[in-house]
Amino acid sequence: MGKKGKTGYLIVWAWFVLGLTSCQKAIEYPKGIKGEIVVVDGTLKLTQDTVGKQYNIADNSVLDCDGHTLRASYEGGRTKYAVGLYGNNSRIINCVIDGYITGISVDSRIPQKEQYRLGKLPKEEALVYIEELHKRVKTHKTIKNNLFKNIVKTPIFVQMFARDTIISNNIFDSAGTMAIYLDAYSSGAVISGNVINASGYNHISGREGIAIDASWNNKIFDNTFSANNIAAITLYKNCGERGIPRYYGADYNVISGNQFVDESKGVWIASRADRNRFPDCIDEPIYGNIARDVARFNWIENNSYKYTRVAVDIRDDDNTIINNLLRTSVIQEGSATRTAVGDPVVSNIIENNVTTVADTASEEGVFSE
Repeated sequence: MGKKGKTGYLIVWAWFVLGLTSCQKAIEYPKGIKGEIVVVDGTLKLTQDTVGKQYNIADNSVLDCDGHTLRASYEGGRTKYAVGLYGNNSRIINCVIDGYITGISVDSRIPQKEQYRLGKLPKEEALVYIEELHKRVKTHKTIKNNLFKNIVKTPIFVQMFARDTIISNNIFDSAGTMAIYLDAYSSGAVISGNVINASGYNHISGREGIAIDASWNNKIFDNTFSANNIAAITLYKNCGERGIPRYYGADYNVISGNQFVDESKGVWIASRADRNRFPDCIDEPIYGNIARDVARFNWIENNSYKYTRVAVDIRDDDNTIINNLLRTSVIQEGSATRTAVGDPVVSNIIENNVTTVADTASEEGVFSE
């Protein structure tokens, strides 16, 4: 289709460094308690609501709640997990997941001791080891047509090294932290057709709708984001928390065809470029207590922004932002930290983004023949 209206404009804005300090007090979350384990091997279709159970789904197996609710137990704390997706081709569909600390763990089945080993190996050996771990994980796990509500922390936690997870047509309402978290070295997730609303308000510094933490080759399309705390989507490398190095950034992700409504930021690329390191980080700082953040070669296209202050905030190099309907939103490029060390943000492609004089402008009125 042809495009009419003004070409989107670029604001280059070096932000002040607003990092967290180690003296801030953490939020106190409920005590996590173990649920009653139910192993799903085959197909399990629920006929009633359940309380305090954790369903672990095996290879080629499916949990179909048929609209029933998996409800956390509140006795002595709060049930930790509703579902563990453990097997190849494991699926959870048609569930209401209510009140758990974490809704679903997409488990790569890589033990933590092997994750921590990355911090003990020389870089060359670690990169080979990462490839070995990727070959071992169980893949193609599906989370579809579920409703998440009253989740204390994260409704969907995609663990380190997990691959090819499908997350589609779910509703996330008021997740305490991120609605979806893609942990380091995970890849190939397809996240589509979801509604992600009001995430990240039960966290000391606020969180986002989707966090892409040193995860790559993910596709995020045709979702609706609204009123999430610090941003709808963040991409960042992480500075080596828990002593686990991140040898790759949040790279090669595609964010396309999404609607962003009432967000402070839509997409925040290299969101930790100007943020103080956490105490357990192992990356060396490049300025003060700030480490180099990495989020490159990401493609942000054909998204629509409404009542959103910043459509895309770009703080690393080599990203592409094209064909977005900004309305009154702006695109920001630059990192105060990078500028201070003589390495400003460069080589981003920012083209054919359309602004309007009002947020009420219809998409048909701007993108038309």
